[in-house]
Amino acid sequence: MNEEELVTFSARREILHLNKFQLENEKEQTLKWWSHTLRQNVQRVKTRFDKIDSFLQNHTMSSAMQCREISEVFRKIHDVWGYKAKDDLISGGLCSGAIYRSSSFIKTDQTLRSGRKFPMTGQISVHIEHTTPVKALAIELVGAKQVGGFSEDERVRKYYQWLLNSTIATAMLRGQDKVFIKKRMSSTTHVFDVSHEDYGFPFRRYHLQQEPIYNVLTGAEVDIQNFHFQEHRKNMDVLFKTCVGFNVSDYIQRI
Repeated sequence: MNEEELVTFSARREILHLNKFQLENEKEQTLKWWSHTLRQNVQRVKTRFDKIDSFLQNHTMSSAMQCREISEVFRKIHDVWGYKAKDDLISGGLCSGAIYRSSSFIKTDQTLRSGRKFPMTGQISVHIEHTTPVKALAIELVGAKQVGGFSEDERVRKYYQWLLNSTIATAMLRGQDKVFIKKRMSSTTHVFDVSHEDYGFPFRRYHLQQEPIYNVLTGAEVDIQNFHFQEHRKNMDVLFKTCVGFNVSDYIQRI
């Protein structure tokens, strides 16, 4: 950016600055949904991972078919985790499970958010952006298939932990995704490509000069250039310990 663009960018970020009260409200919403879903939807989620295992163990299915079927199941699991804009808060909608949220989303009154593409008068349409695209997650899992020698329960637990630690979803206002995401990256990512400089850095799908994204658990702004999957795994452990008293691995061993 040149000097003029930098000044404009800095001014824009100042306008989008959040106060502690706003971030605390978002954190409370996230913790409330995860506390509920980790207790009430255990079997519902496990059944869907069982289905994923059946696809992966079906050697008559092509890899392309496995990816399509698994993508659909992933979306249903994400819905249970609150990674969805549709539905109301009671059902985990309006991005209620998202740890990562754009400034504009956070500054939008929670009572005015709508998951509809065409919201009612006075409402503001919100969107969940799969920072790690669902299709890329499915391709990665199908391509790995490194689960030989394990029982079905062991395989399912491995899928569960992998998906939790590999899925990053960001709450935004509808239309922000088109501004955030780099050209030709709408449904793809380099985050799983070991030969690429973006390997392990999920937020590098986004342009640097966009508005801040916040981690509502910590209240800290996400460094989209340097945020690594390892940091996300730590965030998930904090989330699980806060909600159910166990880290991700220990929780999964108990289901």
